[in-house]
Amino acid sequence: MNLAARYIGDREEDKRRSCMRRKMMKNIYPDKNITWIDMKIKKQGIRKAVAGILAFIIGISIVIVTIVPLLIYLNTSSGEAMRAFNSLSEYQKQRSSESIDIVLVGGTPYIKNTGSTPLTIVLTVIDSGNGCGDRTSMLKTNITMKPGDAILSINATSNSYVPAVTCYVMTARGNVFPVKEKYDAILSQLALSTNTTGIISPDNTIFAQDMISWNQSGKIRINYSINSYNCNNNAIPIITYIQPYPRQVLTLKENNQLKMFGLNNNNNVFICFKFNDVLNLTQQGYAVLALLRLVVVGSDIKTNDSFIIRLDISVNGSIIRSSNYYNSSPNFISWLPKTGSDYLVWDVIMLIPLKQGGNMASPGVYSLEIDVILDQINGNGSYYVGIEYLSIQGMKLIV
Repeated sequence: MNLAARYIGDREEDKRRSCMRRKMMKNIYPDKNITWIDMKIKKQGIRKAVAGILAFIIGISIVIVTIVPLLIYLNTSSGEAMRAFNSLSEYQKQRSSESIDIVLVGGTPYIKNTGSTPLTIVLTVIDSGNGCGDRTSMLKTNITMKPGDAILSINATSNSYVPAVTCYVMTARGNVFPVKEKYDAILSQLALSTNTTGIISPDNTIFAQDMISWNQSGKIRINYSINSYNCNNNAIPIITYIQPYPRQVLTLKENNQLKMFGLNNNNNVFICFKFNDVLNLTQQGYAVLALLRLVVVGSDIKTNDSFIIRLDISVNGSIIRSSNYYNSSPNFISWLPKTGSDYLVWDVIMLIPLKQGGNMASPGVYSLEIDVILDQINGNGSYYVGIEYLSIQGMKLIV
């Protein structure tokens, strides 16, 4: 009886609760007939919708976190690439606007920046006595030239190198310009313009073997000095062979033997070859072009340290009449001889202006002087010095 009553009571309680839920649902949704099951289903749908929204938000966040930095990187890289491209284009533009030429200013050759942009010479190749293709010297330099700037020589350490011995120069932008080649070309053109009948002729060129008459008549004098520049020691001119050089040269002897100059580190010798009254200027001229071949034969060449053996040589020419001196700029070369014995053959080209102030040289007879300096920089050795030929463009030789 008690169990039946309890069962009936539970049923009544369930009905009462169900009725209360229905009333509550009607209060919430007065226009709809929704059951409790419908409510559960709706809650499950809401949960699924919220879960979908959260999944979408998480997915979008992942995409944003991944894609946005990538887009930023690509945009930055593209900007850097564009800037690099613009920089490269500007560099190539500046590089192509560099230019170096040899120009004559008052008869003197200058290295000139003929381009439209400033440049810096960072490396110079120097002729060491065997031409620009063999055993050249390389010098680091830092010479800045604005457009239109011109320099007389390449200055490195304590030495200066004129265009005649400067093979090439390289700029900081990587351009390489020939110097000696342009120098030789401009002097050749000048020689052609001053001598329309030809550069070489018996009127203006003489080899050592044909200087015998000059020597016999006393027109040739050779003096020298050691470690000074007064050239006050007399020597006897002689035309002979200096072995192993195969051609005759004009050289000097002393005490009945060929004069050999022994030089040690930082010693130098000054040799003056003077040819008296051998040039005839037939009319006023602006400049004279002098060509000669200098021969230096070395023996017992060695070094006392780890430095490369080096002999610096300079040559300059003068045309003289009484108190009037017309001088060329010095030509300079660094020779790196082999140990033991070696010889140098140097074809020297000098332009001598025939003008002092506003006055041009007047026609008449002139003398020629060739000054040679040997300066032993590293090592030591013994040297003979000779001249194989002379060629004077713009004046006639008196033979």
